[in-house]
Amino acid sequence: MINWKLFLKINPVKSVLYSLRSNGIVLVGWGSKIFMGKDSKIVFSKNRTPLYIGVNFNYPVPTIVDIHDKGRMIVGKSVYLNRGCKIVVGKGAQLKIGSNSFLNENSRLHCRLSVSIGEKCAISWNVNILDTDEHGIYSNGNLLNENKPVKIGSNVWIGANSTILRNTQIEDNCIIGANSLVKGKLSGNTIYAGNPLQAIKEFEYWGKMRH
Repeated sequence: MINWKLFLKINPVKSVLYSLRSNGIVLVGWGSKIFMGKDSKIVFSKNRTPLYIGVNFNYPVPTIVDIHDKGRMIVGKSVYLNRGCKIVVGKGAQLKIGSNSFLNENSRLHCRLSVSIGEKCAISWNVNILDTDEHGIYSNGNLLNENKPVKIGSNVWIGANSTILRNTQIEDNCIIGANSLVKGKLSGNTIYAGNPLQAIKEFEYWGKMRH
C-alpha cells in the first residue's frame, strides 16, 4: 500500500516507464534521473515490491541512477535510494541491494565490477561505496589497482561521511562509525570506526532507538 503523501512526490510518467521496462514497480521521484544502457536491467529478486528512487525526504537534489551497457541492478523488497544519491553501475557490472535496505542523501555508489549489499542495511548520508579507484595506477605496464568486489552483509549500519573501498568484505551485523575509511575484511557483531579503522567494541544487535 502506497502512502499518499509519498505518492505526491512520484513522477507518474517515469514511474510507469521504468516499471514496465523492469517488469516490476519502480517509483521515481520528481527530478530524479535514470539512464539505462543497451541490455541493462533492473531486476527484482523478490515479489516485485517497490523500488523507491529519489522519493523520500524533502531534499532539493535529485537521485541519479546510471546503469551502463549490460549492467544489472538487482533489488529485493522495499529498497530506498533516497534523494540526492548517485548510483553508477558500469558496463557488465552487477549491483545487488537486499530487502529493506536504504541509501541516504548524497551517498554515492560506484560499481564497476561487483557490489553486494545485504538486507536491512542502513547507509547514512555522504557515504561513498566503490569497488574501483576509477583511475588506473601502472608500474612497468602492470595495473596495480584493479577493480575488486565489495560485499556488505545484512543488518549493517554505515555512519555518515564514511568511505567503503574496493576489496572490502563486511560481515553481518556490523556498525561503521561516522567518518571511517574501510578496506579489508570486517568481522560481524562489531563496531568499527576511524581512519585508520579500528575495532571498537563487540555488541549483540542494533535498531531504532525507543522514545
